[in-house]
Amino acid sequence: MTGAENGGIRLTEADGIRVTWRIDRPHRIVIMAVHNMIDNTPMYSFGADCPDLVQARERMPKLAKAWDAVRHQFWMQWGSPHWVSSAVRHADELPSIKPWVCAIEERAGDGYRVEREPDPPYGGNLFDPAGTVVCSGSLDRLELWVLRRTTRPQ
Repeated sequence: MTGAENGGIRLTEADGIRVTWRIDRPHRIVIMAVHNMIDNTPMYSFGADCPDLVQARERMPKLAKAWDAVRHQFWMQWGSPHWVSSAVRHADELPSIKPWVCAIEERAGDGYRVEREPDPPYGGNLFDPAGTVVCSGSLDRLELWVLRRTTRPQ
């Protein structure tokens, strides 16, 4: 089941477990519930404070196969942003901003990407290859983070 017809809620099944999840914001998978499919009983159900996929994996490591299946389904549906060129990802940026964003990604290294933050006060987020936000803020701030990282003695 995909999210378009269902308010963004998705179901993933693996190893006798069904995980109900949704995407909260770019690249944040929120786990809503976990059910045992064998006897059709709820194992976990979360209210407003739903854990993300990383937190769920840490809290419930025995369900690793289910978490792997959720991650796999996410990437199969959304495609890895690492496979899309920087110029394509930022095609809608203002002409004065686009080269700056692309340069930040290029200087940061393979797999790093910049995404617009939907809510001010932040301008964007810089994600590492694992999908973790390493810096948030204006493009100046993201560029400074990259410069510090790349000029630091190893």
